[in-house]
Amino acid sequence: MYKDVSKVMFFSLGLLVFLSSCSQAPKIQSRRGTQTSADLDIGREPAKVSLNFASEPQQDAFEYTFGVVPMKFDQGGAISIQKSALIDRSQVSEENRPMLTELCRDLEISTSSTDPSLSPSTISQGEELYVFWRSHYPAKLKSNLADFIISGRIQCSLSISIGDEAVDIVFNPVPTVAGEILGTKQADAAIDEILMMIDSSASGTRLAGNHSYEVIAIDEPSDIILGVEGLHQEDIQVTPQDSQTTCRYHSLNGETKLGNPEDLQSFAYNFSAPDGVDVGEIIPTSSGGRSLEACQVASPTPLESGFSLGISCESYMEIQTQGQGDTCGWAASASNPNDPKNTVSVGLRMSPTPFETIDIGNPVGALKVIEAQDKNPITLNTLDVTTFSTPQVDSLQRAFDFWLGASPTSYATFWEGNISKITYLGNTQACAEQGVLAYVTSLDTDEIFWCELAGVRQQDLSEQRSPLVLMLIAVTALHENLHAIGREHDFDAPAYEPCKGTSESGVLSYDTAINCQEDSCFAMKDLAIQEYIVELDYSLQADGRRFQGLCQQWNAAMGLSQGDFGS
Repeated sequence: MYKDVSKVMFFSLGLLVFLSSCSQAPKIQSRRGTQTSADLDIGREPAKVSLNFASEPQQDAFEYTFGVVPMKFDQGGAISIQKSALIDRSQVSEENRPMLTELCRDLEISTSSTDPSLSPSTISQGEELYVFWRSHYPAKLKSNLADFIISGRIQCSLSISIGDEAVDIVFNPVPTVAGEILGTKQADAAIDEILMMIDSSASGTRLAGNHSYEVIAIDEPSDIILGVEGLHQEDIQVTPQDSQTTCRYHSLNGETKLGNPEDLQSFAYNFSAPDGVDVGEIIPTSSGGRSLEACQVASPTPLESGFSLGISCESYMEIQTQGQGDTCGWAASASNPNDPKNTVSVGLRMSPTPFETIDIGNPVGALKVIEAQDKNPITLNTLDVTTFSTPQVDSLQRAFDFWLGASPTSYATFWEGNISKITYLGNTQACAEQGVLAYVTSLDTDEIFWCELAGVRQQDLSEQRSPLVLMLIAVTALHENLHAIGREHDFDAPAYEPCKGTSESGVLSYDTAINCQEDSCFAMKDLAIQEYIVELDYSLQADGRRFQGLCQQWNAAMGLSQGDFGS
């Protein structure tokens, strides 16, 4: 297939997803030396057909993604052309062979310098022909086939038969000697960027009968694109930003464990490239000669000036264990939009970031480890919080996170699907009355009115959401929630079973003290018991039901006696 996009500049890039094993970029570093294809045990001999290349390329293989070079044969006649990959059969596995087809597929000979599809069936002696090949090949192939390409165990070739004679044009994926490169005026730069070039030392020969290499014929059609300027390594710049600590250890009674295994530790990078460059998936590379499995979970997130990679804290800890101090490395690949197989790879390294250690036996520490909950109605925007300030909303959100973590059953039973709005009144209307924390206007409503005394005064917020304030907000929300679904205060409903009026909001305190295994609950147990006593004294007052039925079950579990309550 042929596409002509002559003189089109690239202006938008995307990142190619590697489908590779984890080979680190340094294994693909360009090399310079005196080894030539003729030195390899490839079994070649001079051809009887003379092949002559023009001194300058028609299309420079460094500047453009494909090279085009004029050429002539010293004889004419019927001509046949076969693309192939040459491999050391003892070194290249079956699973890697499909990649050889991709590496060597886009080769062609044509009678036209602008239309590679015009492959000749006969030629005249001295007729000018043109050889086309992909010089900028995918970075994923450089990664996957690194060991084989760089040691010279893979070559691409066009085998041309004219009459009874044959001659090969040989292409080297990793040229090392500038004097043996055809196709560009910038041979040194082509070596540095690891571009495939015509190998002048091997071209014009033919395979001898005693060669040890396997020839894999390639019959897939070429996909040649002309006029696309190449994307080069220097076009992409990635630099690390300072990373903030996310992962933490939780300490309790002298024992320490990983506190937030599922949270992501982010590593941010500045990304500089031509306009339109985007960041796609990024592939882990090996560390110290081996792949770190934990690095596989890296996922890129776009930022204003670049991108970040997220590693779960559990994986980050594994990285330190597996790597014995080594960190992850990644390869990011940018692709040319006008020729997506023209990709360049940029190496990234992870900056070591220390873990924070938090004492979860301390209530202030407990606040820091409250996990964000997927069902939080404020996070989901399913709860309309009206006239609250941003800090107040933040406190409410944290309280719902705590409630959902400590007592998910009570949240699902009473709140979910029932309350859709909380309106803040400060100290106005009914909130102006002494001691009012919150209220509803009927026993069948979906709206709660919130007062400043319910944990959202300026001094409450300035105390950085003290644990007791957090419990107050959560229990108040559940208390008013019970009103909204028809529950009265127990003291107004003597027919209620024990703890089946608004006093049932004590279930949140009970679950926190007895059932919750979240790290955020351990230091909150005493505060939960205090809040429980306040709730029962308020909803039941001096009613004997405080020490009967469900109420007494809760009391006993928390080690409470009648003397712990008000009279």
